[in-house]
Amino acid sequence: MARVSIIVAASENNVIGNKGEIPWKLGTDLRRFCGLTMQCPVIMGRKTWESFDSTLPGRVPIVLSHDPFYFPYGVLTSRSLRSALAITEHYPEVFIAGGREVYDIALPIADTVYLTRVHATVKGDVVLPMLLCGSWHLASSAVHPASGVDQYPFTFETWIREWGTAI
Repeated sequence: MARVSIIVAASENNVIGNKGEIPWKLGTDLRRFCGLTMQCPVIMGRKTWESFDSTLPGRVPIVLSHDPFYFPYGVLTSRSLRSALAITEHYPEVFIAGGREVYDIALPIADTVYLTRVHATVKGDVVLPMLLCGSWHLASSAVHPASGVDQYPFTFETWIREWGTAI
């Protein structure tokens, strides 16, 4: 089975979205997303998929939707996370890219969380569910300042679940 990795950016107040959009501009984070997910399946909900500007070239996008007639061009669709994971089992890693409902159902089985902590408090209507409760350890952390391509300072964090310990 593929390693299940959550990839997410969240503000200091855990906002991940506002009115269908990401409430910041972080070019460095987008490059990290592209680099980490290249050649891998990327599972997301319908609203998240519809917020993307492109079809995610070089990846296998899988959109979760309750609508049995939802078949956007260039992606696989699935009615459940379980069935989406079943079609990705031959990959070494699969990424969960949101939104909130998909993070909620993926967190209990996730092995890794690639978190970009945006050092700002922003307004938003979508908040990240509680992450990293239980047996997780911080494997790496890198702080980045705001710059011409990055609206706010941020920290890349990689969290690894320690399976076999209490959650």
